[in-house]
Amino acid sequence: MAPQDTLFGSGEKKKEYDDSVDEVKSLDLETSDSEQSVNMDNMRTALPQVLATLAQSLLLLSLGMIIAVPTIVIGAIYKAKEGLSLDDDQSSWFCSILLIVQPIGSLLSGYVQEVVGRKISLVVVNIPQLVGWYLMYAATTVDMLYWSCVTLGFSIGFMEAPTLAYVGEISQPRLRGMLSCITNSHVPLGHLVEFFIGGYVAKDWRMAMAISAVFPIISILAISQVPESPVWLLTKGRKADAMKALCWLRGWTTPECVRDEFEGLVRYVEASRLQNENQQKAAGKNYVQVPTAGYVNADGKGTTPAKVPAENSYKFKVTIGEKIKDLLRPAMLRPLVLVVSYFFFYNCASLNAIRPYMVPVFQKLRLPKDPHFVAILSAALQVLGGLVCIATVHKLGKRCLSLISMTLCAVACILIGIYAVLIERTDFDCPWFPFIVLLALYFCCNVGISPIPWMLISEVFPSRGRGAGGGVSAALFYIILSIISKTYLDLESIVTFPGVFFVYGLVACAGVIFIFLCLPETEGKTLQEIEDYFTRSRKKGINNLSV
Repeated sequence: MAPQDTLFGSGEKKKEYDDSVDEVKSLDLETSDSEQSVNMDNMRTALPQVLATLAQSLLLLSLGMIIAVPTIVIGAIYKAKEGLSLDDDQSSWFCSILLIVQPIGSLLSGYVQEVVGRKISLVVVNIPQLVGWYLMYAATTVDMLYWSCVTLGFSIGFMEAPTLAYVGEISQPRLRGMLSCITNSHVPLGHLVEFFIGGYVAKDWRMAMAISAVFPIISILAISQVPESPVWLLTKGRKADAMKALCWLRGWTTPECVRDEFEGLVRYVEASRLQNENQQKAAGKNYVQVPTAGYVNADGKGTTPAKVPAENSYKFKVTIGEKIKDLLRPAMLRPLVLVVSYFFFYNCASLNAIRPYMVPVFQKLRLPKDPHFVAILSAALQVLGGLVCIATVHKLGKRCLSLISMTLCAVACILIGIYAVLIERTDFDCPWFPFIVLLALYFCCNVGISPIPWMLISEVFPSRGRGAGGGVSAALFYIILSIISKTYLDLESIVTFPGVFFVYGLVACAGVIFIFLCLPETEGKTLQEIEDYFTRSRKKGINNLSV
């Protein structure tokens, strides 16, 4: 008997076996083809969202460049014997004006972007940047330098709310964390670019300012190619435009392919509008029902029978006092307190207070490298930390990354404090120790606690107040930063140089407790789920954002 007959028993059984093997192979091939098709669809869906994010992230690149400007200018003209010169007092004002003016831009942008839209706001903010770069390039007096800081500082404040709101509203929940990380990673990248231009490309600081003015022009060209936020378009009743924008953002597809998501956005915006009307009615405010301007079908093509009003049926005249009152409603106040508290702990844990005084601080710590080189290296490590955040935020989540990052920063602050005590009171000297710990701190803070609160701004505020909430949050961030920067020298005189690091380390430890108790996990959640979490009277748990 043939070997195959012994194995299968008969020719018919062998044939049945072969048929079953062929069927399994066919199923494997179909499964493989299906997986490849899904992967291709995911890539096509993600690509336009990444492109739109990169376009608006050019503004954050400019932000990082602007923040790095004082290092270049002061380094070139501080107590210069010829030409334009800055003394101690003028140098401190030159650094401070950027932070002082920023809240004005933040508060204004929160309301402007609700009126004219995210995209137009992102384009307009480049104008004061161009003016500021020109004034700094052409400055012949200290006053011109101050005015350049005013315009650049205003642009910093104006850009942050629309950039963060835009990313949150154009992205899918599975991509939102990664895209927000991409946006925030452009700030330290801007530091690196400006340091490189000032140190290796331009022949002097004026030429560095002229080269920097090219970036706002590139931003205008890039942002003009991406669509407006679909969520903002829906709040203005522009359903057809919103459908067109959503099709672009989901892979240049057809309305039929995004109908479910579009209808979900319509329900989300409509629910927010109805909530606003109910609150106005409950408050006893007079309102007038006005005729709608027309109707469009929900899919933008007329294929859905159910019609949606093209404009809100109720319109209210809202005063400034009522806008302030709106910020104090629980759905706005809870996320605002969360974000601002996070900003406070981040500014302390990341040692942002010492940034204006990096050179003397590094000299006191006896670092083995030139302070300017350490600044460039720290910026590079912050960029690397941002890339790590991009790669891990979707898997680990914002809550986990925040806990890890804040804990490591707290440990780093305390270790530097211990080293500072040892070099003051003993003969101990190991300059590479604070060098490594400081670089590790800059890396760790950008893995989590630096980008994540900015990511939260694009998620935690309701659609009706996202612009205002983002603007107020950004303004308060810079107010906190200016306060801790201004109080650094006073704090050092009270608790001594090593004590400063212990104070910030203890605050960072409190930040770990705050994150553990108060920060919900928003990664992978829809904007509606996140909004419902903050509007519930009783929370079901930190990690549960489901309705």
